[in-house]
Amino acid sequence: MGREAKLRREQLKARILAEVGDWTRPGTPEEQQLAAEIARLPTVMVRREAASQLRWAWMKAGQCHTNCRWYEENDPKRSFKAVAGWWKQPHGIYTFHSVISDGTHYVCITPGPGPDELEFEFSPDPEIVPVDGEDRHGTFQRRGQEVPRFVRGEPERSIKAGYVIMERLAAGMDPIKVGEIDLGEL
Repeated sequence: MGREAKLRREQLKARILAEVGDWTRPGTPEEQQLAAEIARLPTVMVRREAASQLRWAWMKAGQCHTNCRWYEENDPKRSFKAVAGWWKQPHGIYTFHSVISDGTHYVCITPGPGPDELEFEFSPDPEIVPVDGEDRHGTFQRRGQEVPRFVRGEPERSIKAGYVIMERLAAGMDPIKVGEIDLGEL
């Protein structure tokens, strides 16, 4: 493995460890209420743009809100808008995410470690609004509250999965594969 690849792997590992700490926090009644509301939102299918296109467009991994707001502001046809909502994952895990839409098609323009041209379920959330400020491409509120990075419908499973991920990283497992957990078995 080359030096750059090792550096990228270590950066990904650090980012995963920083995020997984949030998975192990105790659940709250507020989180359960929000998870129930998200579960009832209409779901659309989103297609991630090809990795080659995202590289060409200089889209940044982990910067979905910035990427989408930038695209909306610079779309020459003014046909796509940034849409904030929830990436619906198995076992009631909802990740706060932004995509772009022309009203019919939903497209993810944020590079990720997963497969090229991934398709996933997404629920636009009309309650989420951007808050203009110094970091106007990344600050959002929902009903006057800061939007969490993710919401867990089953916190106990997510907590167990978080500890499994930390153990796998500590054992040297490939960071891209540490999240391949069957939550149904936890």
